[in-house]
Amino acid sequence: MPSSPTSQPDKRFSTTRIAAQTVNKALNILQTETYRELVIEQNKSIIISEAAASRGIRPLIEFFIRNPKAPPQALLFIAHHHTAQDILAFPPVQETLPGLQFVGAAQSAVKYN
Repeated sequence: MPSSPTSQPDKRFSTTRIAAQTVNKALNILQTETYRELVIEQNKSIIISEAAASRGIRPLIEFFIRNPKAPPQALLFIAHHHTAQDILAFPPVQETLPGLQFVGAAQSAVKYN
C-alpha cells in the first residue's frame, strides 16, 4: 500500500501511513518515501490500530526490544476505535508534536493513579 502523507498548512509536521508485513519493511519503505533520515533513537511513542493489535503485537515489541538503537522508554498506544492517523490528527492543546502530547498524557496518568 502506498504511503499517504497528510499535513495542514499551519502544522510543522506531517504524518505518513505505511503498511508492511514487518517493522523492518515499514521502516525501509518509509525511508524511501521521505527526504529525512529516520532516527529510531528519537522515538517517543508507537501508536497502532486496534485491528493491528488484534493480529498480535509480539513481533512489534520484539523488534523494539532487540533493536539496540530503540529507546526503551518509548510508549506503546493502541488506538481504540480509531486509526493511528486519526489519533495523530487531534490538535494538541499546546504547540507540540502529537507523539509528545500522548507521552505527556500517559506520564500524567501514571503519576495520578
